[in-house]
Amino acid sequence: MLASPVDQLLQRAKQLISSRSVDSLGFATQACDLAVQLGCRLSEAAALTVYSSVLQLLGQHREAIKILDKVLDIAETDELGVWRGEALQLMGVNTYILGEYESAEKYWFCCLELSAQAIETTQRLCAHIGLGQLYYAHEQFEVALIHHKMAQDLAKKEHNANYQSICLINIAIDLYRLNRLDDAMSIARQALPLVRAEGNYELEAEVYSVFGLIRLERGDVERARMNFLVALKINRLHINTWNEAANLLALGRCSLAGGEYEAALDELHRAFAVADVMESQKLLADIHEIFSHVYQKMNLPEKKEQHELAHKKLRILLLEQSASAQLRSMELALLVPS
Repeated sequence: MLASPVDQLLQRAKQLISSRSVDSLGFATQACDLAVQLGCRLSEAAALTVYSSVLQLLGQHREAIKILDKVLDIAETDELGVWRGEALQLMGVNTYILGEYESAEKYWFCCLELSAQAIETTQRLCAHIGLGQLYYAHEQFEVALIHHKMAQDLAKKEHNANYQSICLINIAIDLYRLNRLDDAMSIARQALPLVRAEGNYELEAEVYSVFGLIRLERGDVERARMNFLVALKINRLHINTWNEAANLLALGRCSLAGGEYEAALDELHRAFAVADVMESQKLLADIHEIFSHVYQKMNLPEKKEQHELAHKKLRILLLEQSASAQLRSMELALLVPS
């Protein structure tokens, strides 16, 4: 059982992760220092895991991975209980964001293979969400939807509004990519009152981003722009750098659709600057793709080809990992009728 002072600091850090991430980092740091002073390895692993979660939200994914490596090192000699599952799950998230899909896949499959003593239901749920996002990145949207619905089934058992919202958001995005726009909008609308009731600003921004994607696809550019601006404001206020870059990219797409090419270039350059610092290959690939479309409209073939080539190189690098035998076998297992 965690020492009481560390536990109190960790609970405070976890409560503030999505609403006041900088304050959360302070509490997590205090918890880490106190755990080391107490000489309790379990407390130290718990504190480091929460600390890494804040770093992840702040876009410091390499640093988060270094911290999680320490947790897994502790797990080699000490029994960590469910913190082992949490560390593996977060490793999957951070490597996925960096475009290291093979590593992300490995960590998430490890989560699903752990015994009940080493992982909580919520961590299995998150692993299914992660694998769904991995299939989504490989444009296997039907399989992504299966994983996200499996996660939703687990979320219903937990009676946790945040996890239910995360599942709804991911299902909505899958449906959007499957061109089931009405279904996607209906699901996304179910998530909004849940995230507002929980005061989860990060997820509220995600919901507005989904609204924007659907409206942009429908050709409602101005309403889509307003949705993305709301999401961008929330993400900047709470220092969610990955989503900030994604929102700027989406605004660039809005400007492209509206024929405002100079505005699109400005938004894309800002998105690129944020994504480049994070080393997010997925975001960088998407940004290069929209750059190429803008330059095509501006009749600048050399610049168009430059970004088109950069996009293709990054996509090849990312999708090379779709040849994973484990990923293919899991897909087949999911699609076999029971």
